[in-house]
Amino acid sequence: SATLQTSCKYGSAFFYTYVCEVAFGFAAALVLCFMRPGRESCVHMVRQNWRWAVVFSPLSLAANVAFTMALKLTTTSVAVTLEQLTSLFVAFFSFLLLRARYGPWALVFLCVAVAGAALATVSDAAGGETAEAPLAGDVLSLGVAVMASFYMVLFKKVFNILEGSEFFIFCAMKGAVSLCIGWVGVVGLAASGMESFELPQTTCQIAWAGTGLVSNVLFNWSLNWATLILTPLSARLSLLLGIPVTFVLTLVTGGKFRFLDLIGIGLVLGGVVGFEI
Repeated sequence: SATLQTSCKYGSAFFYTYVCEVAFGFAAALVLCFMRPGRESCVHMVRQNWRWAVVFSPLSLAANVAFTMALKLTTTSVAVTLEQLTSLFVAFFSFLLLRARYGPWALVFLCVAVAGAALATVSDAAGGETAEAPLAGDVLSLGVAVMASFYMVLFKKVFNILEGSEFFIFCAMKGAVSLCIGWVGVVGLAASGMESFELPQTTCQIAWAGTGLVSNVLFNWSLNWATLILTPLSARLSLLLGIPVTFVLTLVTGGKFRFLDLIGIGLVLGGVVGFEI
């Protein structure tokens, strides 16, 4: 998303996020065509949970739009670093809503993992990034951390566990709600002049928009499913393991790394493993 907006000069952040949210539900509907759940189970799921789809859809849309806009307003490294605070907010909301209790060592390892993620990300700031509106971008990034953590914990509290077809039915419902409400933001932003409405046009925009769309759908499916089968905090901490994976890929492709990267990755691995143990 950051590359799409900065390197490819694509300015329709809200519209792109709206399309990703709709694609999330449309792809789930395609999966259901192959799974062929019974009509009665579909009707029952819709009747029981359409209200929650109305709750989760705008919350998810707001969080994703905020992060997409934050990547444009502040530096990528700062936005991603502040977003790492999601783990701390997940622990806080889990304590309030799920009555989760953590021992002192678990909290220590949690902070170690978050600190490692922040350190590895801040290390990239040496690349000389510039920001358009850093304060606004930082505030949006913090807002993303709060909204995303609340979404994960509330999702776990409401559903706890869903069968395969039930999960995709809810995803399709959520995408349908996004389709119905998101266009208001697209039209409103275009009418106010805050954001132009445009489709990807250049080769760079088309390539990164397509890649980002598929990645977004798969990522959100995985995160929502992991939230249900694990705890919200375990699901969130598992995302931090992407940092050492990225580090390995960087080495394999001949990229450079900094000493802070090594420290940060070590802290992430130690913190995640220590928390789960």
